[in-house]
Amino acid sequence: MYVAFDCVCNIFAELTLFADRKFYDDYWNSCTIDEFFKRCNILVPAFLQKYVYVPLLQKRLPKVVAKYITLLLSSLLLEMVMVKLIVHTADRHSCSTCRDCT
Repeated sequence: MYVAFDCVCNIFAELTLFADRKFYDDYWNSCTIDEFFKRCNILVPAFLQKYVYVPLLQKRLPKVVAKYITLLLSSLLLEMVMVKLIVHTADRHSCSTCRDCT
């Protein structure tokens, strides 16, 4: 988490001259899973709220429907990133001990 939030985000913030450096909150003090996910990454929920959830509400969709569409989009994007990372890591895997590599 340190590399992802402190290093990578700060590098991109420097390159793009992004002044607000609050990428996460004190997620280690969370009491619920909902609170944990809201605190562990501030950027993604803020982006989704601004560019997905609010426009859906402006199109007069019910709040519950807008929430579920936003959650579905967030889940699909996260899944695509994770699959890409796993496939990329698996492609580079080679060792002399496992059956697939020998």
